[in-house]
Amino acid sequence: MDSVKELLVTAIPSLQDDKLEAVLKHLTDIGVESLSDLNFVDAEKDFCGILRPIEARKVAHFLTSFRQGELAFFIVSNVHIPTG
Repeated sequence: MDSVKELLVTAIPSLQDDKLEAVLKHLTDIGVESLSDLNFVDAEKDFCGILRPIEARKVAHFLTSFRQGELAFFIVSNVHIPTG
């Protein structure tokens, strides 16, 4: 879930820690286990009551751009290969 957290912070840099944790908990509760699971999240509906409408739309916009090909880049750029 660290990559999901990083993605959310990138989408809404001003998101307060308590809201971020609430969103991450909710994502876990609805079954998100990896970045690829975000393809099935409807941010405006799934975050209703957790995020303000504009915050949810920012996440929705960000997820839409990832669905159009950038998610693969984000996943690859966040892969940590152990050395040694």
